[in-house]
Amino acid sequence: MFVKRLEIIEYPPNVPCVTRNVSEPAWDVIQIAIRALDRHRFPFVNLCGTCDESDDDYLIVMGGNGLFWIALTAGQHDQTRLFDANRGNHEVELWTSDQGFGSPECYTTNDINIVFAAAQYFCEHGSCDPDLTWDTVA
Repeated sequence: MFVKRLEIIEYPPNVPCVTRNVSEPAWDVIQIAIRALDRHRFPFVNLCGTCDESDDDYLIVMGGNGLFWIALTAGQHDQTRLFDANRGNHEVELWTSDQGFGSPECYTTNDINIVFAAAQYFCEHGSCDPDLTWDTVA
């Protein structure tokens, strides 16, 4: 499997950010971490290609509660995001604690199965799922 480390980011109340690293994560552990995303306390997870914390090859899944944003930086991909032309440009909040993060809606999905497909493909191949539509930041 390409992914060597799962990075789970947590913002507990009244406590600094906590990062938990899981080496060689099993697929069910990754699914549990994605399902736990809630936009606030657990705003995002990173799937990393190495155990090195300075890794430049990763997939980030952000959001939760039925709205997700996915971006990939690996190999020839630099900030490549999941894209849906049928969704608008209305700004949506994906991370509501700490610094927060919002994105145009066209870079989000409500379908957890799409999130799992993108994550699983990245876990196995270290790149974008070719069955999904992606957009690279210019």
